[in-house]
Amino acid sequence: MGLLDLILPLYCARCGRVGAALCGACAEETLREAENCCMECGNYNEGWRCSECGELEAESFTFGFYDQPIGKMATELKMKGARHLVGPLARLLAEALPDVEGRVVVVPVPTIKRHRKERSVAHAELVGRELARARGWEYAEVVGRVRDVVQTGKSGKVRREQVVGAFKVELPLLYQYITEGAKSQEAMFILLDDITTTGATLGECEKVLREAGVERVRRVVLAKTR
Repeated sequence: MGLLDLILPLYCARCGRVGAALCGACAEETLREAENCCMECGNYNEGWRCSECGELEAESFTFGFYDQPIGKMATELKMKGARHLVGPLARLLAEALPDVEGRVVVVPVPTIKRHRKERSVAHAELVGRELARARGWEYAEVVGRVRDVVQTGKSGKVRREQVVGAFKVELPLLYQYITEGAKSQEAMFILLDDITTTGATLGECEKVLREAGVERVRRVVLAKTR
């Protein structure tokens, strides 16, 4: 244990034990709780595809629900800038995600500029970068914001209306990963966000990617509200 650990010790986000942001026992317990619920209906996903509704064009993976420990940790990172949780959250995702074949690029949903400034953390970007490193994937901030949209407390209808036209694709960067006429060689793009309620933000990000020519997209979030 170093001097910094004595001055600013880490406490497990679940059990409070000193020594790590998420102790080994609690990491195993969190993995056992992984629900992989559908972003649309909340039912169980079979691999990347919902076994019930099949509504999403993109396949998806949701680690769990907002009121579970995974949701609480994601909220601590997002709202309080708890950077020590970036590594544990990324490692949990890396272990829980189903296999993906071929070239994979992790694309974070960009953090709102005001939130980035107020909280001093770009949560999805940080977790995305660590997830890519853990799985040996690539990382690229291919999706950017045209304008900031704050959706807290808004209805599903308002959320879906707000995000229309709120995102753009960084085309020069995107064209490093897709080649017209060579679809079989295209990368799989994994859109990553921390918490989802209606899926409106992820849906709009997926839309601009597909409009730019991307065919292979999957959505991943840490937690979904019930």
